[in-house]
Amino acid sequence: MRFMMRLASLVALAAAVAAGTIDAIRSVALSMPAMTSLVDLLSFVGGNPAARLAGPAGGLPSFLQPAARQAFEAPAFAVLLGLSLLLWIAGYRGAPKGVPAAP
Repeated sequence: MRFMMRLASLVALAAAVAAGTIDAIRSVALSMPAMTSLVDLLSFVGGNPAARLAGPAGGLPSFLQPAARQAFEAPAFAVLLGLSLLLWIAGYRGAPKGVPAAP
């Protein structure tokens, strides 16, 4: 399970770097800051998952819908970096017990 969390973290990190690179290229081309929201990125990949998750039949409880709306409107690279960090923390394996720490 830890391996799967770390692998998902790596995939999310790679997606965050790709989204950040695309934003940087667009910003240079437009000569002004341009950031892609998570909704725009996911709709480019396929469909409109924001409408499915935040809609009335989406399965999200009503108290989570404002948080989901905020996450979907945030810059994609920031959301993906945060997701990568959370997945890495979930799959973190500490130092073996009984091994002294390096000086």
